[in-house]
Amino acid sequence: MGKQNKHIVLRIVLGVLLLIIVGVAGFSIWVAQHYKAVIMERLPGWVATTTDSSYYISVEDISINIITRRVTAYNVKIWPDTNQIKRLKERGKLITTTFNVIIPEVQVSGILWENVVSDQELDCKRLAIIQPIINIFATPKVADSLKRDLADTSKKAPFIQRIYADYIEVEHPKITYRFTSDTDSFYYKIQDGDILLNDWEIVHGAHKDTNRFFHAKSAIITLDSFTYVKPNGIYYMKSSSLKFITDENNLWLENLKIGLSITKDEFYKRMGQQKEIYDLDFPSIHFGNFDWKRLINKKELVSSSVSIDTPSLDIFFSRLLPPNKKSKVGKYPHQLLQKLKMKVAIDTVKITAGHFKYTEVNEKTRRSGVLLFDNIHGTINNVTNMPELIAQNANCILRLNGVFMNRSDMGATFNLLLSDTTGGFSIDAYLKNLSADQITNQAKALALAEITSFNLKRMDMHIEGNQSYAKGHFTLLYDNLKIQLQKLDSDRNMNRRPFLSFIANKVLLYPSNPMPNEPARSVDTYVPRDKLKSFFNQIWKNIYQAAQKTALRNEKIVDLLKKKGADKKRKKRGGLKAFFNNINKNKKK
Repeated sequence: MGKQNKHIVLRIVLGVLLLIIVGVAGFSIWVAQHYKAVIMERLPGWVATTTDSSYYISVEDISINIITRRVTAYNVKIWPDTNQIKRLKERGKLITTTFNVIIPEVQVSGILWENVVSDQELDCKRLAIIQPIINIFATPKVADSLKRDLADTSKKAPFIQRIYADYIEVEHPKITYRFTSDTDSFYYKIQDGDILLNDWEIVHGAHKDTNRFFHAKSAIITLDSFTYVKPNGIYYMKSSSLKFITDENNLWLENLKIGLSITKDEFYKRMGQQKEIYDLDFPSIHFGNFDWKRLINKKELVSSSVSIDTPSLDIFFSRLLPPNKKSKVGKYPHQLLQKLKMKVAIDTVKITAGHFKYTEVNEKTRRSGVLLFDNIHGTINNVTNMPELIAQNANCILRLNGVFMNRSDMGATFNLLLSDTTGGFSIDAYLKNLSADQITNQAKALALAEITSFNLKRMDMHIEGNQSYAKGHFTLLYDNLKIQLQKLDSDRNMNRRPFLSFIANKVLLYPSNPMPNEPARSVDTYVPRDKLKSFFNQIWKNIYQAAQKTALRNEKIVDLLKKKGADKKRKKRGGLKAFFNNINKNKKK
């Protein structure tokens, strides 16, 4: 009898528990449906109040779990009310940016329901935004101080006064930022990756906290693809990876590439004149101690160090087109740095295993000459355009070492005077162990001269100047110099000029420096600035002049060599006679 009573009691208890569970479940379902109705009803109002009724929102469905305090919204869409935005602009509100958002799934966990009901705040543990598609459209700001944001004076406080999340996750975003003006247009595109924002909070009416990263105490951003494009533009920029950690102040970029978005033929068709083509590839860039707060709040790029591993820079230049008549005065590298709109302060740039290639097509031979610099290592110190930092240190110093044409060691130190508006600079450099086979193809293509033998033991140089001139002091130690002059036939084939080559080698050129039983020759150079040419062209002209002065027995023969030994309007015999007469005159002088 006792056992039977126990079973009856057990069944009653289980029945009561079942009723409680069913009641709780039913109550939870009812509450969930109630909250769903509340959210679906009030969400458009929240968005309208917060945005001056500038945006609509729609949600396909919402799933609510009261027990786990979790809400999942599906197919969320936010888009602008163009008519309302137009009315606000007419009332004086400055609106330069609009956006269109599609989010397949939004997950909100750990919600404090009581705050949602009372419309005081939205407080949650985790907010996950899954695969959002965000399109941002921007136009220029109107510089009109008389305009007033009249809409703001009458704007009501939003229902939600505070929104907080322990962390926000944005998974695999697709973000496009488009800027359009009367004179320019471009867009940025970000695809895939993850964004984590920790301790994220936004409070209506509160002053902006400049120590927070877009309202977050800290952030970790990893993006798989970044692209910059100008419609109908000439160049593109893209990176396969970007990683940024605010707590560590570290920023990494991988596989950053800048190159032509059109063919070379199309480029020169558009330009219609001589212009360099650039191709840059930076496999790895690291910004150390990156001051993201100054970037966000003051639009300043500040970093204690930048490390660039295995960078590559290729420059292509064709002289087949008419010369560019636009002056390049004021466009030395450090002068352009001072003209940047963004303020920059980088203590040290470190370059590891760099590559530089320069290719030039000659207008006469129509052939290409290529100069290669590899295994470049070095540093650039004090890269800045901030007046207060320049007042403390006005010298931007570049120290670079590398290999020229695959096997010749070289090094250079550049001192760029940041405080000098005329572009003052100085260079000290050396080059060792250069042979004829390394440069003969370049000489044939660019100077119609084949270097049949040559051994440069060492070149030391010092150059200084500004945007008006450059002068230098050079010592080139070499031996066994022999050249073979060339000429072009009607089909632009190169043919040797044996007689003139014989004269050049036996009469005009020093075969070595120093000559036997003589001291080494050093020369000074002076080159007035060609306003149409670049900073590096100014350096090259000094090197070229130094090579001429060192190798030629008589410096005044340079002009004769430019005439290639004969005047085409004269007969050959008369031309050679005039050639030797001019040599004799120069010797007497």
